[in-house]
Amino acid sequence: MMIAVDNMGPEIEITAPAADGEVVGPDATVTAAIYDNNGIAAVTLKVDNEDAMDLTVTAGSVAAAISEVLEDVGEGEHTVVIAATDSLGISNQATIDFTVVEGAGDGDGEADMLAWALAAIGWIVAAIVLVLLVMKMRPKKAAEMPSEMEMEEPEPEEPMMPEPEAPAPEEEKM
Repeated sequence: MMIAVDNMGPEIEITAPAADGEVVGPDATVTAAIYDNNGIAAVTLKVDNEDAMDLTVTAGSVAAAISEVLEDVGEGEHTVVIAATDSLGISNQATIDFTVVEGAGDGDGEADMLAWALAAIGWIVAAIVLVLLVMKMRPKKAAEMPSEMEMEEPEPEEPMMPEPEAPAPEEEKM
């Protein structure tokens, strides 16, 4: 009888930021997916050799999705290391390098707000056009359509001729 032994640590896939990619700063969001058949016991995240921070995961779950916003990381190159340990005490880690570049606008999100506003206006215009097209294409209701009687042209009336006048009664002669 063979017993399968899992001697591998958790599988970690850092999904954002892209490896060697650029992130518009000043903040960066790190997302990752972690999987382990034996259950995940702990996850840590480390940025640029600073102290690792513990991330919250459901202990014993076989999968976890991580999303952590790194505030004010500063421009330049950065390294993120995510380490995970399974319930058997076996660890694994994944590392990613990325670069933070200066954000568009003045850094307070005006460019993002403009993009969202333009997108919203576009969706509203598209919705209005769609409604108008649907209204134009829908069949008319029976009340709006003329009936067969109304559709027939009326017969032209004969011109009325005045009736001839009756002769006036003659006065009696005496």
